[in-house]
Amino acid sequence: MGTIVYGQGRILAESTVPPATPDGDPLTNGPWYDVYGQQQIRGYNLSVDAMNTVDVSPAVTRTMLVSFTQLTAPGSTADVNVLDFHHHTFQIVVANIDTNVVVRVEGSLDGTNYFNTATGDTTYTANGTYMLEISNFKSKFLRFTFVSEAGGANATIDVIYLGGN
Repeated sequence: MGTIVYGQGRILAESTVPPATPDGDPLTNGPWYDVYGQQQIRGYNLSVDAMNTVDVSPAVTRTMLVSFTQLTAPGSTADVNVLDFHHHTFQIVVANIDTNVVVRVEGSLDGTNYFNTATGDTTYTANGTYMLEISNFKSKFLRFTFVSEAGGANATIDVIYLGGN
């Protein structure tokens, strides 16, 4: 199959991915047809005969990194919109602990009412860097909450969030 007639022009069949058109240049390579006459769309991977989801959904490769304001007493961070992500990692740095601190990750679908996520309440009894991870979890908003502190009021908690797919 040498050529395929499309509209008023003729388009050549292509057995490899056509070259990209540089930014700002007019498009010159119309629709892409393989050597069997099937139109190929962006995201189709001929080598595995399947859609390439990285091209189809850029959110697959995106991540979001947020550093929250340090918590020095029980309370919550600002919430973050995580609608595009379903894997969530929190890095927690606890310092100046007295006896223990209790923390949790909370989710919300409306940004007003929050629920405890599957991580539940977590208690830390020593200074250090910790991780809370929630995989395959959808929510519109997440926030980190410093629930309580025992033995004093000196603990500080620094939190960094990483969301991705």
